[in-house]
Amino acid sequence: MENSCQAGDLRLNFLANTTVLVLLAESTMNSGVVINEIHYDPDVKTELVEFIELHNTTAADINLSGWYFTNAISYQFPAGSILPADGYIIVAQGPTHISAKWSIGRFIGPPSLVFGPFEGKLGNSGDRIVLYNADGEEIDKVDYQLGFPWPTVGDSVPESQPGTGHSIQLINPLLDNDLAGSWRSAYPTLVAFNASVYLDNTPPHIRQVKHLPKQPKSGQAVTITAKITDSDGVAEATLSYQVVEPGSYVNIKDWQYNTNWTIIAMHDDGLNGDTIAGDYIYSVQLPCSIQVHRRLVRYRITITDSGGRGLMVPYMDDPQPNFAYFVYDGVPAWYGAVRPGATSVVKYDSDVMSSLPVYHLISKNSDIETCTWLEKYSGSDYKWYGTLVYDGTVYDHIRYRPRGGVWRFAMGKNMWKFNFNRGRRFQVRDDYGKKYKTKWDKFNFSACIQQGSFGQRGEHGMFEA
Repeated sequence: MENSCQAGDLRLNFLANTTVLVLLAESTMNSGVVINEIHYDPDVKTELVEFIELHNTTAADINLSGWYFTNAISYQFPAGSILPADGYIIVAQGPTHISAKWSIGRFIGPPSLVFGPFEGKLGNSGDRIVLYNADGEEIDKVDYQLGFPWPTVGDSVPESQPGTGHSIQLINPLLDNDLAGSWRSAYPTLVAFNASVYLDNTPPHIRQVKHLPKQPKSGQAVTITAKITDSDGVAEATLSYQVVEPGSYVNIKDWQYNTNWTIIAMHDDGLNGDTIAGDYIYSVQLPCSIQVHRRLVRYRITITDSGGRGLMVPYMDDPQPNFAYFVYDGVPAWYGAVRPGATSVVKYDSDVMSSLPVYHLISKNSDIETCTWLEKYSGSDYKWYGTLVYDGTVYDHIRYRPRGGVWRFAMGKNMWKFNFNRGRRFQVRDDYGKKYKTKWDKFNFSACIQQGSFGQRGEHGMFEA
């Protein structure tokens, strides 16, 4: 966990040991009210069941009259609103929708614990929730985000059962709830203790995971770093990496994905790629020999504190449960002639070939062939798994299908539609190289196809811009 209070600062009757391991924001310590659960992206988008849960960590009722939320949503508690001692309430997007889904008064407590509706909507990719008391004093705030180091929510769990999406929940109500590592995803526990995620003492917090260079070339060493903190002390940090060779793609459903990992230690000693000793930045350097042109290298990190409490990131319920980079030496030159065997050959060097965006779809040869030519109908299903690389970023374990409707299999079109994982949306640039403000969850490749032969162009060619 992130920090600990000094002996005598706080006494917890539910902890048997003598060391009190909590981190409290100052406002929470003063008020006793904490934002304890956030259901911001229900998987069924027509269900108006977003909510924010508040928990009273004290042994006395708290009068919320005039308290209010701002930023992400707007809501002011009416006169007489009470947050019971050691109790919970929720502020709901649609109380009647909440009641229809979870049965207020039967499964989630009496109607007096459900407030709302609030105005606005919680952001699906992240937002800032701020709670003030009636005097305008800030009581608590959470700046949540979608995706690591925050939990990833918004999909059905399991995928085949709509309406089972998760919320994000504090693993301990006395932790700093503005730290991503204080939260996990689980099925909503409205006006109730977060039993499925609760921990007396947490494993280390880990964030700021990155690798440099972003897209290495052959023979370059790659340094992977992560910030790891724990008041008990970090006992061990290890990196597991998986090498995926060109032409031997391993997708997330293959048994090889779960077995072919090599483990190597990470250190905070100022050596072997670690910049500064004792700065909580743990590092490991993958040797030059691993970096081979067109290799995909996946990795994940396991951490353990001195009490044996461990954690692996990305979280296992993340749709992309690993980080990754792609080794690439650049687009090669291209040679073309008017016709086969012609003596006049034109060369376009790598600078010209790289003047347009470069996309890599890495997948199994059999999947590409089936998707493009052999499949007769796939509906809206994204049946095939792959990895898309763009702008040096690896989007691993995406799914794809042929683009289009009834004509998608008519002429063996070289076109696909990609579905990106939640929390790993596609960051695209415009024609001027500027990143779009909104990331994409879907992406189409154009077919550039001619519907018939007119004796002037090939069946496939640059027919449309």
